[in-house]
Amino acid sequence: MLDLCLLRVGPQRLPPARELLWLFVALYMTLGTMVYLSRYELRFAFGASLVETLLIAAFIQLLLRAWGRPERFTQTLTALLSAWTLLGLLVAPLIYATRDLEPGGQEALLVFVGMTLYLAWSLAVLGNILHHALEIPLYGGIGLGVIYFLLSQMVVAAVLPALN
Repeated sequence: MLDLCLLRVGPQRLPPARELLWLFVALYMTLGTMVYLSRYELRFAFGASLVETLLIAAFIQLLLRAWGRPERFTQTLTALLSAWTLLGLLVAPLIYATRDLEPGGQEALLVFVGMTLYLAWSLAVLGNILHHALEIPLYGGIGLGVIYFLLSQMVVAAVLPALN
């Protein structure tokens, strides 16, 4: 998983095991719920985590089908969720640190820089995974990652009022 986060390998290095995929779906959703709990109540936290997980699964499935490689779904989604879970474990303390920060302070700036680096690295990881899974240039994978990020922000923002 670390090699995925360091952009050294692609999803093809993982076994196409559904059990491994379900393990990382559970871990990713648990971590996502815990992160959302830093700001929201449990019902929203779980719902938002579920929506994000379903959205990335649908996005990956759509891309793989469009490129004629649907058989790569299990490995691709497993790779992405495992890498994002590892990165999420690293950024979770930053997210919880934002609750007690005063806007404009030096600590807030450091957290902002840390969160920006996390976002950039997450997009690089997604881009690398899509690069390998779809057999497209890395910049194409990163571009698709940016599209996914913008789409996911809109969907979660649209779902947020329904869950609160």
